[in-house]
Order: sequence, then C-alpha cells, then structure tokens
Amino acid sequence: KGKCLPVGGQSAWSSTLRIREPGRPSLPLVGISAGFDSDAFWKFKARGAAGQAASIATLLAVADAFADYRERRNVSLMVRQAVFMAFTAEQFGYAGSSRFLEDVADFECQGNISNVTTECFGPYMSSTVFLDLRNATWTGVINIGQIGAKNGSSFFSHSAQSTESSLVSRALFRSFGANLTRSSFNHSLSFLPPESVQSFAARGIPATAVTDYDRVFTNQYFNSQFDDISNLRPTPQLCAAADALLQALVELTHAEVNRFLSVNCTLLADLSLCFASSFSNCSTAREYLGDPLFRRTVRPSDPDTNYPGVFLPLPLRRSRARAAFAREDFIFRFLAFQSAEQRTNASCAWDSDCDATWRELNEGAVERGERPRKVVCARGVCVVTETHFHDAFGTGFVATNGFRTAFNVTGGEGNAAFAESYWDEGLGLCYTTENTALYGGLMVVAGVVCWLASIALAFGGKWLVTEKVMKAAVQEPRSSGVI
Repeated sequence: KGKCLPVGGQSAWSSTLRIREPGRPSLPLVGISAGFDSDAFWKFKARGAAGQAASIATLLAVADAFADYRERRNVSLMVRQAVFMAFTAEQFGYAGSSRFLEDVADFECQGNISNVTTECFGPYMSSTVFLDLRNATWTGVINIGQIGAKNGSSFFSHSAQSTESSLVSRALFRSFGANLTRSSFNHSLSFLPPESVQSFAARGIPATAVTDYDRVFTNQYFNSQFDDISNLRPTPQLCAAADALLQALVELTHAEVNRFLSVNCTLLADLSLCFASSFSNCSTAREYLGDPLFRRTVRPSDPDTNYPGVFLPLPLRRSRARAAFAREDFIFRFLAFQSAEQRTNASCAWDSDCDATWRELNEGAVERGERPRKVVCARGVCVVTETHFHDAFGTGFVATNGFRTAFNVTGGEGNAAFAESYWDEGLGLCYTTENTALYGGLMVVAGVVCWLASIALAFGGKWLVTEKVMKAAVQEPRSSGVI
C-alpha cells in the first residue's frame, strides 16, 4: 500500500548553556545556522557539494573552534548565548527552519510531557526544550548560505533593509573586512535570497545570510548531480570565511574582537568531503558516532546523497530511514560534544551506556521539579548537553494523528507542502546501478556497431531483392501471337 508523506527529516539545534536556568538571568541569543539537505533530478546523486555540504561543514567547524574558545574563557563573561542550528529540508520551502520557528512560536502539547525526557505525547515531539526559546530575545542570526562554489571570488551579505545595520551585520563586516560586500539587491522580505534567512526575517528576527553570490548564483550546478567535490572552492578560501564567521560569533557572544581566531582547516576539509562524497569513508563521523553505531547505520552500499527523503518521527526515522538519519545523527552528536556543558570521564558506545551517569547527575531533580540534564554518548564519552532533534517538514502540513505519521495539506501563502510517495519496506527495494566509464564506452561502441549493421542489412536486403526481380524479368519468356 502506498501513500504520500512530507519531504523532511530531523533538524538539530544546540545551545552552549540552558536557555532558561533558575537563578541565572537569561541572555540574549545569537544564532548561527546552515542547511544540510540537497536535491537533484536523480535523488541518489544529490550531493550538494558547493550548495549545502560546504555550508554545514563550515557550521560544524565554527562550532568546534568556538568550543575551544569557550574552554579558555569564563562563562560569566558571556554577554550573549550562541545557538547552533542545522536544518534539513531547506530546499523544500525552508521546511526545517520554518517548522522550527513556527513550533517555537505556536506549538502546544495537548498530551503529557515526560518530566524525564521532555517528550510530548500528543502530538509526538521528541523534545520540547525548544519551548524555552519562546519569548527569548534574539540579537540576530547568521545564516551560512551557499559559500562553496569553486568559481566564487568573494562573499556577499544579504539581509532585510530593516536589519542591515544590526549588531550581527556590523560584526560580520568587521570580521570579513574587504572580503564581504553588501548585496546590490535592495532587499525586502519578498526579495531575500533563497536561504534560511527568509524564515527568520518572516518572524521578525534580524538575520543576515552570507553567500558566495550577489544577484545570480555562482554555483552553476546548484541542486544537480554535477554539484560534487570537483565543484568545491579551494579549502583555504572556505577556511578564511569560516575564520571570519567564528570571529564575528565571538565578538557577538563575548564582546571580544580577536582577529587571530581560526578554525581547524583540516577538519573543515574533512567535513566537506564527508558530506560531498563518500559518507561511509568519513572518519570524523565514525569518531563522533562511535564505531558500533557507525557500523550499524552506515554502509558502503549507501548512496552518497544529502536528499532528506520523507519525514518520519524520530523513533521511526532511526529504523526506517537509516542512511539519511546517519547524517542527521552525526550532526547531532557533533554539536552535542562541541556545545557540551560538561564532558564526563564515562566512556560509552551507546546512549544506554550513559544511563548511570544520567541517574547520578539528575538524582532528585524530578522530585524538585527541575528539568533533568540531557546526557548522550558522543565521541566515545558521555556528555551533558543542550542539543536536540527537531521535526522538519513543511508548515503547509498538519498532522492528523498523535504520532505524526498522517497529514492533511493546509497550504496558505508561504507554507511549504512538498510531499512524495512512500511505500512500506515490505514491498521490496528498488535500485539502479551507476555505470562506469568503461561500461558506458562499450555501450556506445555496441550501439554504433548495431547502427552500422542495420544500415548494411537494409542496403544488402534492398540489393538482394533488386537482383531477384531483375533475374526474374530476364528469364520470363516472351509471348507470341498472329496478326
């Protein structure tokens, strides 16, 4: 039996501290975001190297360097709090970012909320911590757009006219210097570039997108199978942009101007390859997921694609969308480790290995009415983190059951409703093989040979028929008669 489901998946977001902590004043928020899904005519070839892989790799490299910076600084010196956001299904009406922001503003749990896991059971939501963002003060958001095209020479800033002079925009121009140019487009909300910045601007949150294009995409292979690693700009150029983004984030969160801060360029190059080529060969993903989980969820036969597939709630996505979820889980655990409030000494291979750490850390928390600390396994150790998955599907859908597995389309202006067919796994597996250059060449040669043979057969047949007709005409006796 077939049915349609929304295109989507699981986004991930992470804050360096709890958004709301009893006894501590809430800090204004500075967001930094990137999309990590791609699209192409052939979905199994949607790598999005320059379009999206470079963006998510840059976000993670900035998170890594920002974590190193925080380890050397006193938390009390933080003037604003960083929130890292990795969205999927952004190529389908900004479904990830728009769904996240809509839920922050309007979601209401009609059922019970677990006082242990913060899950909502009506409609199902794997975490409701995002509700802490409601009524929070956003200083602004840095949106890392398309920045990876090899023929790009500089970077451009895109923001709505009302936010061009925001703190975020000014910090970006100071950190990039002459390498950042304000877009020549006179932006209003209707004419912002096709990036996540649109979702934030629609909610009145000051946001600035950094891209490698002004009015026309620099990436000529955007959302096609040809946007592969050969289309990526040199790592030093991408690394320079990541350095500037890191410096702007530090200035906004710690009020420190430091032009010597830099990301790990080797890590950035490795992450770019992980998302743009063979994920099964990604040593960084194996490191953060852990070898047992990596071997369970990632297989060499998996297609190298960043296409999200259809939305399924988190428990189902883990089992039914293994290959797509592996990338989402890697991003989640990478952010969980880098944004961790505490990295314990407890080693682990699975989240269940951290149960004892969780019980020790949260002893009596539920009885005191406190939200328990979240503990997950990342990079082989149990970490205390404020990192969470979030459902990503178009805001033009509304769930018709509590587990979010059936939907109606509501539509409406600005509400995306991209869907595709979905079949139960019992129907079998459809796949295609990718031809090698040798096989393709042999097929061309065979085709030419068949073509020449058909021409020879046609002309040979015509000649034989003609010969037979001529011989019959010569041998036919003449008729005689008397006049």
